[in-house]
Amino acid sequence: MNILNKSYFFTFYSIIFLVLLIVCFQTKKTSANSTTKIETNNVDNKFENKADKNYHLIIFIHGTILPRPSILSFQNALESKEKSNFYQKYLNELRITAPYVHQPIGEKGLHKIDFNIQNSTYKTTNPVLKKYLELYQKENVEPNTHTILYTFGWDGELSHKNRIQSSDMLYESLNSELTNINKENTNFKINIKTTILAHSHGGNVALNLAKAEDHFKKNIKINELLLFGTPIQEETKNLVTSNIFENIYNFYSTGDTIQIADIISTAGSSERRLNNYKNFPRIVDIEVKLKKEKPRHSEFWFSKDCWLYRKDLILSPFPIVVFAETMKQLIENAKTKKTLPGKRLQIEFRQKNKNLKIYLRTQKDNLKICSKKFENYF
Repeated sequence: MNILNKSYFFTFYSIIFLVLLIVCFQTKKTSANSTTKIETNNVDNKFENKADKNYHLIIFIHGTILPRPSILSFQNALESKEKSNFYQKYLNELRITAPYVHQPIGEKGLHKIDFNIQNSTYKTTNPVLKKYLELYQKENVEPNTHTILYTFGWDGELSHKNRIQSSDMLYESLNSELTNINKENTNFKINIKTTILAHSHGGNVALNLAKAEDHFKKNIKINELLLFGTPIQEETKNLVTSNIFENIYNFYSTGDTIQIADIISTAGSSERRLNNYKNFPRIVDIEVKLKKEKPRHSEFWFSKDCWLYRKDLILSPFPIVVFAETMKQLIENAKTKKTLPGKRLQIEFRQKNKNLKIYLRTQKDNLKICSKKFENYF
């Protein structure tokens, strides 16, 4: 091969080599651009298409703790280092003795319920709330919802002022809990539903949240407020129309004499019904019966270990509150079907063989609206 042919040969292959280099470079650049574009899209989707995460917070609030003679509680109150007056220390000691320990109750403040902890101090709380949760889950199939149960403990003084102070504490604690849940789930779209179940004057603690919202203005929403034997008083009965509450269910019994006995902590009297017919059915009064029995104040909330609980009660050993979700669902189903013909409603528990049946009726003419059956309950 002469020198000229060698030169052509070298030039030809050099050109081929350069072309291949250019093609490889362009392919790599295109690939890189394509990868960058995909990564950018993923980042955008992360923020624009957040997955939903649902929470349901369920809070139990006990009622008044009336002082009774107790040498042990008196001695413990004297030795207590709690920063409060002696009367509050004494009431705080009473909360862990009978009969008050036989109900859903906990330490003062807002506390999550951990069913894995064997709580010997508040030995009734877990069994009652376990039964409530079992029946709640039968009514709600929400696989993507985190359900969290709490107790809110307050001083329990028979005092309107103390109930307002306790409500402020509940409001601040709940706001803190809601803030923490949102902070822990920044990559999700959070939906939070809040339900409060309250007994006796615990219901007035809950109703005073309307005043707390007016003062603190954190836009807290109570989706469901269920009252059990709450004394309806002039200081709080108009708070039910506050926008903080979406739905209110007031359960009462004409056999509950304690509900209407308080004339000490109110400027007026205590009543059983809200009688807020203008806002029916968002606000509902429901009388409760157990067969033909009229429940007592304690039987809404306390277990059979309480000496005020009748031993032959149809729901023994549990209080009425464990069926709260079932009763609420009966009312809501009737609302949806628009089959609430009257504003005076009644729920009756009856035993049929081994089955428990719960009926929703009109109070005046005893017209059956709907019912729920629990097979082999007894």
